[in-house]
Amino acid sequence: MSATFVLALHNHQPVGNFPFVFEQAYQRAYAPMLDAIERHGQVRLALHYSGPLLDWLEAERPAFLDRLRALAEQGRVELLSGGYYEPILPAIPDRDKIGQVERLNAYLKRRMNARARGAWIAERVWEPTLARPLREAGIEYTLLDDTQFASVGIPPERSYGYFVTEEEGRVLALFPMHMALRHAIPFRPVDEVMALLHEAQSAGGDPVLVMGDDGEKFGNWPGTYDSVYEQGWLDRFFAALVQAPWLEMRTPAEVLDARPPLGRLYVPNGSYHEMIEWSGGFWRNFLVRYPEANQLHKKMLDVSQRVSALEGKAGERARDELWKGQCNCPYWHGVFGGIYLNSIREANFEHLIAAERIADRKQHGENDWIHAQTRDFDCDGLQEAVVATESYSVVAAPLGGAICELDLKPVNANLTDVLARRPEAYHRTLRERARIQAGEAAAGTRSIHDIQTVKEAGLEALLAYDGHRRGMLVDHFFDPGVTLDAIVANRDAERGDFLEAPYQLALKRRRQTAAVTLRRIGTVRDEAGVQRALEIEKTLKFAAGSSRIVIHYALRNRDTEPLRARFGVEFNLGLQAGDAADRYIHSRGRRLQPPGAAARGISREREISAVDEWRGFEWTLRCGVETEFWRYGVETISNSEEGIERTYQGTCILAMWVVDIAPGLAWESGLEMRLDTLVHAGRRSYVEIGE
Repeated sequence: MSATFVLALHNHQPVGNFPFVFEQAYQRAYAPMLDAIERHGQVRLALHYSGPLLDWLEAERPAFLDRLRALAEQGRVELLSGGYYEPILPAIPDRDKIGQVERLNAYLKRRMNARARGAWIAERVWEPTLARPLREAGIEYTLLDDTQFASVGIPPERSYGYFVTEEEGRVLALFPMHMALRHAIPFRPVDEVMALLHEAQSAGGDPVLVMGDDGEKFGNWPGTYDSVYEQGWLDRFFAALVQAPWLEMRTPAEVLDARPPLGRLYVPNGSYHEMIEWSGGFWRNFLVRYPEANQLHKKMLDVSQRVSALEGKAGERARDELWKGQCNCPYWHGVFGGIYLNSIREANFEHLIAAERIADRKQHGENDWIHAQTRDFDCDGLQEAVVATESYSVVAAPLGGAICELDLKPVNANLTDVLARRPEAYHRTLRERARIQAGEAAAGTRSIHDIQTVKEAGLEALLAYDGHRRGMLVDHFFDPGVTLDAIVANRDAERGDFLEAPYQLALKRRRQTAAVTLRRIGTVRDEAGVQRALEIEKTLKFAAGSSRIVIHYALRNRDTEPLRARFGVEFNLGLQAGDAADRYIHSRGRRLQPPGAAARGISREREISAVDEWRGFEWTLRCGVETEFWRYGVETISNSEEGIERTYQGTCILAMWVVDIAPGLAWESGLEMRLDTLVHAGRRSYVEIGE
């Protein structure tokens, strides 16, 4: 009796990743792996390449795809399908699941002369309802981690083959992928890996063992290029597989054709072991942990609904933009940057807004227009105000009474795409590392060499957490003597109870205008520490054909005593780069010092502007009176495959006033936001939506 070994490698780069990242991964992982496969003529395996990577290869390395096609035609490589732009399949509508898989099927048939029978599902995020749309898209099998089978009583030693499941009578085969092999390959010596395979073979029963994982771990993960290629690990491994008389390599489809299933079962929601830990048990929990991910997700669902009604070439272009915006990477966070990478979030928003603009053009043509409604945009059980015109769209939320999304359509940019600072489990590791370096480690603490690396010294001192979601028109009350450093560090500076608190929301609509009013009666702690009743009412006015949003604030003292406090209105802008020369803050043409979007500073102005020359926009805030503008960069401390790092998320601008309000009276101020596009942008990669 012999054992069968199935090797499946998944290769992916996110939509919007930098070209140099694609090139590095190609040079260090994709190209040398293909070289090794060609050198070892008896090796057989399955390979999956996501659509963004295939698009890059088609444009930059077409000869690589020619070589891949030759291997597929020889039967040495089985090419796997999946969602074209690598979405988390359970998180997108069925019409998009099927459409994305069918698109990759068609590409593989046209470019590779290969009929896809299996699919790699992104991050192995499985929900039982996937069986039906996968089968409807022509898929016969997929691969899941053995830990998912263990949850229904199938231990690894009983998962040497494949099972079948069904949904509404559509039958799908499921191959368990073995975690022990995934953790060993390519990190353990070849003889240890072969011993794992031989152990299963020795148990009898002609076992089928499957190892599936990221292709990037073969060269592009830190330290692996040297071990896998320069030290010859992969060549030794392939040679050992071919030479073992008790082992044969097959592709998943060959196993499917040659063997019956081990049985029928129903695998519950799940993913690989690490993803379960990161998500807290269920992938969709990321949409709770990170409200920004939920905002992106609900934007995607909204755009998908609009695009589903489009036909013809406009529908094709809109669906392509929508599907790019479904790429999974900015919706979650684990060992890779994920949602913390602002460029990846930006790319998804860019494509979703582009799809939305195509739908706008089909519905409204070239006319000026405005559409305003209240609905539960983010699916939290509360009604948001959603206002859209030909040039921008706004989502205003009752929780916190703030703008949580402001899209500038001509440049396909969400200006409020700024991630809040939140605690992560690995922050404890960062603090532990600092204690070890300071010689304060407790007995038994791990060596510093066993603790994850950091990319910059002193990051533990920068850990600070926000008590609210970043947006625009966020209302703060501070002690009159508060400092900018205290606000940045969030050191007990807040004296009001308006952050994340519910406001009453009202919408008034007219033919060419709309107004949203947000109102709340809360409390502010005065200088003596006594809570005083205060009402905030702010009204936002919108008009078709205008790039301006007019705002009126009224603060009414509902108490019996005077109130004195520092009132601040927070505006967050995602400028993508904190130290780039083409991202800056100015007032009427005078650049504010110190320079840079991430710089801290205080200045007195009537007007302040933030400019992103790269994407081509300028945001301006005008105030009715001279105002103190406090600004700083919002920076998170997050994990990546190369270590813990600091990442610029956006620029916070606080419009600040010291208010003295007598009982029964009000302090009022008018503001105006202006949204302009620049003629000469550094980048014009966004979609032109002509007919």
